[in-house]
Amino acid sequence: MEINIKKINNTQIPDALSLIWTTFLQFEAPDYSEEGIQSFKDFIENEEIIQTLEFWGAYDKDELKGVIASNENRKHICCFFVKAQDHRKGIGRKLWEHFLKNSPQETITVNSSPYAVPVYHKLGFSDLDTEQLADGMRYTPMKFERQEVRFYDQVDDRLLQFAVIIAKTNGKWVFCKHKERDTYELPGGHREKDEDILTTAKRELKEETGAVEFHMEPVCVYSVTGKTRVNDKADEETFGMLFTADIFSFEPIHSEIEKILITEHLIDDWTYPLIQPKLIREARRRGVYE
Repeated sequence: MEINIKKINNTQIPDALSLIWTTFLQFEAPDYSEEGIQSFKDFIENEEIIQTLEFWGAYDKDELKGVIASNENRKHICCFFVKAQDHRKGIGRKLWEHFLKNSPQETITVNSSPYAVPVYHKLGFSDLDTEQLADGMRYTPMKFERQEVRFYDQVDDRLLQFAVIIAKTNGKWVFCKHKERDTYELPGGHREKDEDILTTAKRELKEETGAVEFHMEPVCVYSVTGKTRVNDKADEETFGMLFTADIFSFEPIHSEIEKILITEHLIDDWTYPLIQPKLIREARRRGVYE
Protein backbone atom coordinates (compact mmCIF):
# COMPACT_ATOMS: atom_id res chain seq x y z
CA MET A 1 0.00 0.00 0.00
CA GLU A 2 1.36 3.41 -1.02
CA ILE A 3 -0.54 6.25 0.64
CA ASN A 4 -0.65 9.71 -0.91
CA ILE A 5 -2.28 12.69 0.78
CA LYS A 6 -4.25 14.97 -1.56
CA LYS A 7 -6.56 17.95 -1.24
CA ILE A 8 -10.16 16.85 -1.84
CA ASN A 9 -11.97 18.98 -4.39
CA ASN A 10 -15.68 19.75 -4.50
CA THR A 11 -16.53 16.85 -6.81
CA GLN A 12 -14.84 14.39 -4.40
CA ILE A 13 -16.44 15.68 -1.19
CA PRO A 14 -19.50 13.35 -1.44
CA ASP A 15 -17.13 10.35 -1.34
CA ALA A 16 -15.37 11.84 1.68
CA LEU A 17 -18.68 12.42 3.48
CA SER A 18 -19.76 8.86 2.71
CA LEU A 19 -16.57 7.51 4.30
CA ILE A 20 -17.06 9.80 7.30
CA TRP A 21 -20.67 8.72 7.85
CA THR A 22 -19.97 4.99 7.45
CA THR A 23 -17.02 5.10 9.85
CA PHE A 24 -18.93 7.27 12.32
CA LEU A 25 -21.73 4.69 12.49
CA GLN A 26 -19.23 1.89 13.14
CA PHE A 27 -17.09 3.48 15.84
CA GLU A 28 -18.65 6.63 17.27
CA ALA A 29 -22.41 6.28 17.04
CA PRO A 30 -22.46 3.53 19.72
CA ASP A 31 -21.35 6.18 22.26
CA TYR A 32 -24.05 8.67 21.20
CA SER A 33 -27.78 8.98 21.82
CA GLU A 34 -30.21 9.09 18.92
CA GLU A 35 -30.14 12.87 19.26
CA GLY A 36 -26.35 12.89 18.99
CA ILE A 37 -26.34 10.66 15.90
CA GLN A 38 -28.89 12.92 14.23
CA SER A 39 -26.89 16.02 15.18
CA PHE A 40 -23.78 14.64 13.51
CA LYS A 41 -25.78 13.64 10.41
CA ASP A 42 -27.24 17.15 10.23
CA PHE A 43 -23.73 18.58 10.44
CA ILE A 44 -22.26 16.62 7.52
CA GLU A 45 -25.41 17.23 5.44
CA ASN A 46 -25.29 21.00 5.96
CA GLU A 47 -23.95 22.20 2.61
CA GLU A 48 -23.24 25.73 3.85
CA ILE A 49 -21.01 24.42 6.63
CA ILE A 50 -19.30 21.82 4.44
CA GLN A 51 -18.39 24.50 1.91
CA THR A 52 -16.44 26.38 4.60
CA LEU A 53 -14.26 23.33 5.39
CA GLU A 54 -11.03 22.08 3.82
CA PHE A 55 -10.75 18.34 3.19
CA TRP A 56 -7.67 16.18 2.66
CA GLY A 57 -7.79 12.54 1.69
CA ALA A 58 -5.43 9.59 2.11
CA TYR A 59 -5.44 7.65 -1.15
CA ASP A 60 -4.07 4.25 -2.09
CA LYS A 61 -3.98 4.77 -5.87
CA ASP A 62 -7.53 6.00 -6.47
CA GLU A 63 -9.13 4.50 -3.36
CA LEU A 64 -9.95 6.86 -0.52
CA LYS A 65 -8.76 5.40 2.78
CA GLY A 66 -9.12 8.28 5.22
CA VAL A 67 -10.23 11.91 5.56
CA ILE A 68 -9.31 14.89 7.70
CA ALA A 69 -11.27 18.15 7.52
CA SER A 70 -10.71 21.49 9.21
CA ASN A 71 -12.08 24.99 9.27
CA GLU A 72 -10.68 27.42 6.74
CA ASN A 73 -7.86 28.77 8.91
CA ARG A 74 -6.68 25.21 9.68
CA LYS A 75 -6.96 25.78 13.43
CA HIS A 76 -9.75 23.34 14.33
CA ILE A 77 -10.22 19.74 13.16
CA CYS A 78 -13.87 19.07 12.36
CA CYS A 79 -13.68 15.49 11.04
CA PHE A 80 -10.96 12.85 11.14
CA PHE A 81 -11.83 9.32 10.00
CA VAL A 82 -10.05 6.28 8.54
CA LYS A 83 -11.87 3.28 7.07
CA ALA A 84 -12.34 0.44 9.55
CA GLN A 85 -10.31 -2.10 7.57
CA ASP A 86 -7.41 0.35 7.34
CA HIS A 87 -6.98 1.16 11.02
CA ARG A 88 -3.53 0.64 12.61
CA LYS A 89 -1.72 1.07 9.30
CA GLY A 90 -0.36 4.56 9.93
CA ILE A 91 -2.88 6.25 7.62
CA GLY A 92 -4.33 8.52 10.29
CA ARG A 93 -0.86 9.63 11.38
CA LYS A 94 0.07 10.46 7.77
CA LEU A 95 -3.09 12.55 7.40
CA TRP A 96 -2.36 14.33 10.66
CA GLU A 97 1.29 15.03 9.81
CA HIS A 98 0.30 16.40 6.40
CA PHE A 99 -2.29 18.64 8.02
CA LEU A 100 0.17 19.80 10.67
CA LYS A 101 2.82 20.58 8.06
CA ASN A 102 0.34 22.72 6.10
CA SER A 103 -1.26 24.54 9.02
CA PRO A 104 0.30 27.86 10.13
CA GLN A 105 -1.27 27.63 13.58
CA GLU A 106 0.72 27.18 16.78
CA THR A 107 -2.30 25.64 18.54
CA ILE A 108 -4.78 23.24 16.92
CA THR A 109 -8.02 22.16 18.58
CA VAL A 110 -10.54 19.35 18.24
CA ASN A 111 -13.70 18.19 19.99
CA SER A 112 -12.98 14.49 20.24
CA SER A 113 -15.54 11.71 20.43
CA PRO A 114 -15.06 9.24 23.32
CA TYR A 115 -13.71 6.64 20.89
CA ALA A 116 -11.02 8.95 19.46
CA VAL A 117 -9.62 10.43 22.69
CA PRO A 118 -6.80 7.84 23.00
CA VAL A 119 -5.93 8.39 19.32
CA TYR A 120 -5.56 12.13 19.81
CA HIS A 121 -3.48 11.58 22.94
CA LYS A 122 -1.05 9.51 20.84
CA LEU A 123 -0.83 12.36 18.34
CA GLY A 124 0.18 14.78 21.11
CA PHE A 125 -3.15 16.37 22.04
CA SER A 126 -4.06 17.16 25.63
CA ASP A 127 -7.48 17.59 27.26
CA LEU A 128 -8.76 21.12 27.76
CA ASP A 129 -11.68 20.03 29.92
CA THR A 130 -13.67 17.00 30.99
CA GLU A 131 -16.15 15.34 28.64
CA GLN A 132 -18.96 17.63 27.51
CA LEU A 133 -22.45 16.98 26.13
CA ALA A 134 -24.20 19.14 23.51
CA ASP A 135 -27.09 18.23 21.22
CA GLY A 136 -26.71 14.61 22.29
CA MET A 137 -23.05 14.52 21.24
CA ARG A 138 -20.40 13.54 23.79
CA TYR A 139 -17.01 15.15 23.24
CA THR A 140 -13.79 16.12 24.99
CA PRO A 141 -12.29 19.49 23.97
CA MET A 142 -8.59 18.98 23.23
CA LYS A 143 -5.65 20.97 21.90
CA PHE A 144 -2.29 20.37 20.28
CA GLU A 145 0.62 22.77 20.77
CA ARG A 146 3.67 22.65 18.55
CA GLN A 147 6.96 21.63 20.11
CA GLU A 148 9.96 23.85 19.49
CA VAL A 149 13.31 22.09 19.07
CA ARG A 150 16.55 24.02 19.65
CA PHE A 151 20.21 23.04 19.47
CA TYR A 152 23.22 24.05 21.58
CA ASP A 153 26.89 23.20 21.58
CA GLN A 154 26.81 22.76 25.36
CA VAL A 155 24.75 23.42 28.49
CA ASP A 156 25.15 22.71 32.19
CA ASP A 157 25.48 18.92 32.48
CA ARG A 158 22.85 18.90 35.22
CA LEU A 159 20.22 19.95 32.68
CA LEU A 160 20.71 16.90 30.47
CA GLN A 161 17.80 14.53 31.11
CA PHE A 162 17.80 12.41 27.94
CA ALA A 163 20.12 10.76 25.46
CA VAL A 164 19.07 10.05 21.85
CA ILE A 165 21.24 8.10 19.43
CA ILE A 166 21.21 8.29 15.63
CA ALA A 167 22.39 4.76 14.90
CA LYS A 168 23.60 3.00 11.76
CA THR A 169 25.00 -0.40 10.93
CA ASN A 170 26.80 -1.15 7.66
CA GLY A 171 25.63 2.21 6.38
CA LYS A 172 21.95 1.56 7.11
CA TRP A 173 19.69 3.32 9.62
CA VAL A 174 18.66 1.52 12.82
CA PHE A 175 15.24 2.30 14.32
CA CYS A 176 13.31 0.79 17.25
CA LYS A 177 9.70 -0.33 17.59
CA HIS A 178 8.20 -0.37 21.07
CA LYS A 179 5.96 -3.32 21.92
CA GLU A 180 3.02 -0.99 22.63
CA ARG A 181 3.40 1.22 19.54
CA ASP A 182 2.91 0.91 15.80
CA THR A 183 5.59 3.49 15.02
CA TYR A 184 9.38 3.70 15.00
CA GLU A 185 11.90 5.88 16.80
CA LEU A 186 15.57 6.52 17.38
CA PRO A 187 17.02 4.62 20.35
CA GLY A 188 17.28 6.70 23.49
CA GLY A 189 15.83 7.33 26.88
CA HIS A 190 15.91 8.97 30.30
CA ARG A 191 19.08 9.57 32.31
CA GLU A 192 19.15 7.66 35.58
CA LYS A 193 20.30 9.03 38.92
CA ASP A 194 24.10 9.41 39.28
CA GLU A 195 24.58 8.41 35.62
CA ASP A 196 26.70 10.47 33.23
CA ILE A 197 25.04 11.19 29.90
CA LEU A 198 27.45 9.07 27.84
CA THR A 199 26.68 6.07 30.05
CA THR A 200 22.98 6.77 29.52
CA ALA A 201 23.47 6.75 25.76
CA LYS A 202 25.43 3.49 25.79
CA ARG A 203 22.93 1.78 28.09
CA GLU A 204 19.93 2.87 26.00
CA LEU A 205 21.59 1.81 22.75
CA LYS A 206 22.31 -1.66 24.17
CA GLU A 207 18.83 -2.07 25.69
CA GLU A 208 16.88 -0.82 22.69
CA THR A 209 18.87 -2.27 19.78
CA GLY A 210 20.84 -5.15 21.26
CA ALA A 211 24.08 -3.44 20.19
CA VAL A 212 27.19 -5.19 21.52
CA GLU A 213 30.09 -3.61 19.67
CA PHE A 214 29.76 -0.01 18.54
CA HIS A 215 31.50 3.35 18.25
CA MET A 216 29.66 6.36 19.69
CA GLU A 217 30.24 10.10 19.33
CA PRO A 218 28.36 13.13 20.76
CA VAL A 219 26.80 15.54 18.25
CA CYS A 220 25.25 18.38 20.24
CA VAL A 221 22.72 19.29 22.90
CA TYR A 222 19.07 19.53 21.88
CA SER A 223 16.07 20.89 23.75
CA VAL A 224 12.30 20.60 23.38
CA THR A 225 9.85 23.25 24.56
CA GLY A 226 6.22 22.21 24.78
CA LYS A 227 4.18 19.28 26.02
CA THR A 228 5.61 15.84 25.30
CA ARG A 229 5.13 12.29 26.59
CA VAL A 230 7.42 13.14 29.51
CA ASN A 231 6.61 16.81 30.10
CA ASP A 232 3.14 18.25 30.63
CA LYS A 233 4.22 21.91 30.89
CA ALA A 234 3.79 23.84 27.65
CA ASP A 235 6.46 26.46 28.42
CA GLU A 236 9.18 24.26 29.96
CA GLU A 237 12.41 23.55 28.04
CA THR A 238 13.85 20.08 28.55
CA PHE A 239 17.36 19.13 27.44
CA GLY A 240 19.06 16.05 26.06
CA MET A 241 22.30 15.03 24.34
CA LEU A 242 22.31 13.79 20.76
CA PHE A 243 24.80 11.07 19.79
CA THR A 244 25.67 9.03 16.73
CA ALA A 245 26.63 5.36 16.82
CA ASP A 246 28.03 2.89 14.32
CA ILE A 247 27.01 -0.60 15.41
CA PHE A 248 29.23 -3.55 14.49
CA SER A 249 27.41 -6.45 16.20
CA PHE A 250 24.08 -7.24 17.90
CA GLU A 251 22.59 -9.65 20.41
CA PRO A 252 18.89 -10.44 21.10
CA ILE A 253 16.91 -7.61 22.71
CA HIS A 254 15.63 -8.07 26.27
CA SER A 255 13.59 -4.91 26.85
CA GLU A 256 10.30 -3.20 26.04
CA ILE A 257 11.43 -2.94 22.41
CA GLU A 258 9.67 -5.44 20.12
CA LYS A 259 12.14 -5.27 17.25
CA ILE A 260 14.58 -3.08 15.37
CA LEU A 261 14.31 -1.97 11.76
CA ILE A 262 17.48 -1.77 9.65
CA THR A 263 16.81 0.20 6.48
CA GLU A 264 18.54 2.19 3.77
CA HIS A 265 15.89 4.92 3.93
CA LEU A 266 14.47 7.12 6.66
CA ILE A 267 11.10 6.05 8.00
CA ASP A 268 7.73 7.79 7.63
CA ASP A 269 5.97 6.32 10.68
CA TRP A 270 7.70 8.25 13.47
CA THR A 271 6.70 7.98 17.12
CA TYR A 272 8.02 11.53 17.58
CA PRO A 273 7.45 13.13 14.15
CA LEU A 274 7.88 16.69 15.42
CA ILE A 275 11.19 16.03 17.16
CA GLN A 276 13.37 13.21 15.89
CA PRO A 277 13.44 14.10 12.15
CA LYS A 278 14.77 17.49 13.25
CA LEU A 279 17.56 15.78 15.20
CA ILE A 280 18.66 13.95 12.07
CA ARG A 281 18.52 17.14 10.00
CA GLU A 282 20.69 18.94 12.56
CA ALA A 283 23.22 16.11 12.59
CA ARG A 284 23.40 16.30 8.81
CA ARG A 285 23.78 20.08 8.97
CA ARG A 286 26.78 19.53 11.24
CA GLY A 287 28.32 17.16 8.69
CA VAL A 288 27.25 13.87 10.29
CA TYR A 289 25.69 11.14 8.10
CA GLU A 290 25.61 13.04 4.83
